[in-house]
Amino acid sequence: MFFFHEGLPRSGKSYEAVVKHIIPAIAKGRPVDAYIEGLNHEKIAECAGVTVERCRELLVQLSREDMAEIWTKTRDNALVALDEMQNFWPTGRDKLPPPMIQFITEHGHRGQDILGMGQDIRDIHAMWRRRCAQKFVFVKLDGLGRQSNYSIRVFRAIGPDKWELVTQNFGKYEERFFGTYASHTTSDIQTANYVDSRTVIWNNWQFKWLLPMFGLLLIGSGWALYEWLWGGKLIEAKEVKVAWKPPAPTGQPARIAAAVPAQAEKPLPVQAPPPPPRDYVQTVADKWRPRLSAFLEMGQRRQVVIEFFDESMRARERLDYAQLRSFGYEVEHADGVVWLKREQVQIIATAWPMESQGRLSAQSNREVAGLP
Repeated sequence: MFFFHEGLPRSGKSYEAVVKHIIPAIAKGRPVDAYIEGLNHEKIAECAGVTVERCRELLVQLSREDMAEIWTKTRDNALVALDEMQNFWPTGRDKLPPPMIQFITEHGHRGQDILGMGQDIRDIHAMWRRRCAQKFVFVKLDGLGRQSNYSIRVFRAIGPDKWELVTQNFGKYEERFFGTYASHTTSDIQTANYVDSRTVIWNNWQFKWLLPMFGLLLIGSGWALYEWLWGGKLIEAKEVKVAWKPPAPTGQPARIAAAVPAQAEKPLPVQAPPPPPRDYVQTVADKWRPRLSAFLEMGQRRQVVIEFFDESMRARERLDYAQLRSFGYEVEHADGVVWLKREQVQIIATAWPMESQGRLSAQSNREVAGLP
């Protein structure tokens, strides 16, 4: 499979190639042929948990000169990592040599997986682009003031130069992997990241002034709402105390009303559960007369046809075995009688004789024909 890491310089694409692909491959004992500047076998061996000799055996670092005949420099079953592909196979109409075309189109036959890297996949030759199955787009989060973090958007190919977003993740540079590769060609190259505070979104005046003001406004609105609801703005009910005075004595003794025994509450009648809803077959059977029109059984296969006739002997509905089963009915047959059963519903259908209206008997037909 050919997949591609796309991103601007120092966006995390080479770091992910080493940490997520090359080191795990070496830890599993898979050969790796890589064109990435400054691969450090000692540091990679330490991260992969193998000896330096084993790491040198598995990991072969390719040079710029090897790119011209890459098909002769890579091993079978290897993970091939190629950085800055646009420098060797740029986009254009120039035809690639046949061995290169065969390497691109048939690398899977050799058990190889190819990891390509570049700043934009559109900058590499169309022969490569049309074979790319997945694309990982890296963006450094320096605009959020996080120089050591980056985002990863994963796309899958759905057509020539057409991509569909699959997922999005975030990554971070870990110090234990520092030194596994060099992000620059020589030791005298300036390696610090150029930083302009104006490009950081948190240094924007909208975030410096408007965001704190919005926060204060939100807090003030919440406090005012709290005071209005629970801070005494609502009318509170006042407690009124009434002094109690005993009634004045009278000359007549107080009458004591006879205690009336409380009537026991009558229990509420228990309502019977509603009957189950009537299904379609039951409704049709109540309206018209069912008749067994056909029954066929061969091994495990069964076919039944039930017709429903009105009083005029006209067929108004016809249901077969599959339809009856779809309505939840079990079909049982014995001695020319079919039982349709579903929960508490049971419908019986027989092949009862059916005479058409106005039909003459056989004797009447012979008499009309002048036969004895």
